[in-house]
Amino acid sequence: MTEQQKLADFIMGLTKEPQRLKALKANPDKVMTDAGLTASQIDALKSLDPMRIRQALTSADTKDAAAANIQITLVAVIKF
Repeated sequence: MTEQQKLADFIMGLTKEPQRLKALKANPDKVMTDAGLTASQIDALKSLDPMRIRQALTSADTKDAAAANIQITLVAVIKF
């Protein structure tokens, strides 16, 4: 699994698992670290900056439209 896929799976899991979202809001660093996200991915998510999240979701050599649009879900669901 690529780092980008791991991040996409993490974000999509938040929409399906309310307890995970609750835990994330209570302790974002622990939940994201436990999920295996990289420091740069965690920083991107915490920024809530759509461009940074998009960059974290796409690799340099691919432009996966589905992954790139996940940040819309993230910003709508998470408010640190």
